[in-house]
Amino acid sequence: MKRIFIALSALFILAFLLISCGEADITSNDTESSYDTETEVATETEPITEEITTEAETEPVVVIPDHTNPLTGLGSTKNLYETRPVAIMINNLWGALPQEGIDDCDIMYECLVEGGITRLMVLKADYENLGKIGSVRSCRHYYLDLAQNYDAIYVHAGASDMGFLEISERGINNLNGVNMYLPGVFFRDEERLKTMSYEHTLMTTGEGIIKGINQKRYRTELGEDFKNKDAFLFTEYGTKRSLTGEEASCVLLPYSKYQTVRFDYDSATDAYYRYQFEDVPHIDGTNGKQISFTNVFVLFCDVVSLHDAAGHLDITTENENGEGYYISGGRCEEIRWSKMTQDSPTKYFDMNGNELVINRGKTFISIFPDYNRQNIDFNFTPATE
Repeated sequence: MKRIFIALSALFILAFLLISCGEADITSNDTESSYDTETEVATETEPITEEITTEAETEPVVVIPDHTNPLTGLGSTKNLYETRPVAIMINNLWGALPQEGIDDCDIMYECLVEGGITRLMVLKADYENLGKIGSVRSCRHYYLDLAQNYDAIYVHAGASDMGFLEISERGINNLNGVNMYLPGVFFRDEERLKTMSYEHTLMTTGEGIIKGINQKRYRTELGEDFKNKDAFLFTEYGTKRSLTGEEASCVLLPYSKYQTVRFDYDSATDAYYRYQFEDVPHIDGTNGKQISFTNVFVLFCDVVSLHDAAGHLDITTENENGEGYYISGGRCEEIRWSKMTQDSPTKYFDMNGNELVINRGKTFISIFPDYNRQNIDFNFTPATE
């Protein structure tokens, strides 16, 4: 019996050891398998996590504002898509410099007037808080066509005979600082009176313009053809369009012997800085800054003399297939433009007939004489001092 007991005990111990070894092997295999799986997952997911992190860090965050300005495409503090802008005539004679408040415009036009001089017209959508601006000068009839591009209320100081005639016949809502009695709308700048001729001193403000509009009871809501529309087809918010045309680093626009304008591109600010009278920086006297623009248009128009005593001009602003240039970001492109009637907006197209897409920002529009287009230089070299 004792031998039997010892044999059974040995068998029992042997069985126990075999079972224990089997469990140990299974546990060891499970652990190894689990480790391999975790390693594989880690190997697959780590680059994905790193890529997402890198993309999130480099991709700019575009915050789209609640409101944008229909004239610039830039952010605005209020809805301006139903309110008429104002168009203000600005004196551009050498003796009237510096002008005041012009840097605070959304769009600026320049056209020839008599004697080879040019006159400016600035447009402002949100004019309620507009500071002192001027000096305000007289109307020429073709500027009415340009103001009507935006259904704007026209602000001026006198007019040519044709200007007065068309204001009357076309029913243009206007504020005249010369012979229209409008208390509180215009004023003579005391400081300018000390150093300038009387005709260079008439100014206005946003507050004054609002007073004039209220006194005349003009419509302030945009017409149905203009309401809820941008002035241009702007790029998607937060994006920039790079032009593919020729380089345009320094654009020279020789209007006449009296007035030569230049736009110098600065890549650091991505803007064109304006010079006039060949090489004089165009400065806003209010803030001391040289005025600049994201976009520059050159639109070729027929310019002819009216052969009157004053030497007034006529400029044809209506054209079904006008020619010109769009300039932005250091380059230029040929474009087409159309304005079907005096009172309809100008439309812009690329050379394939598609509506032109432009960059968001302030815009300068040169109404340039067609007879002088060959003298434009897109890469002019200014004389060194």
